[in-house]
Amino acid sequence: MRALYARGGVGASRSVRLPPTSYTATTAVFVMIGAEARPEWLDGQVDVDEEGFVCTGPSVREEATTYGTSLTGVFAVGDVRAGSVKRVASAVGKGWVVVSAVHRYLAARGTGVSV
Repeated sequence: MRALYARGGVGASRSVRLPPTSYTATTAVFVMIGAEARPEWLDGQVDVDEEGFVCTGPSVREEATTYGTSLTGVFAVGDVRAGSVKRVASAVGKGWVVVSAVHRYLAARGTGVSV
């Protein structure tokens, strides 16, 4: 969705997946943001899928954890990860889970971080 307009109970949305403009009478709207990959800042350092989401797990690097990327020491969780459900609650939970993987990675490299 690019834009949402409302006048007198009628909403118009613009979308790249729907007809250019569609009108729907509605009493409520749920707007989901963040589902579009924006990997430009990664500058090609990790593998991404055809939609631009970061690939993770053993399929990209044999020794990678579930959230490990193709670049050792880089982990991806949340909306940026390929196959994620694109929900903030899921991203927060998985972010907490990956902290232990980051600690193990750092501890194995003698950084003084304990697991």
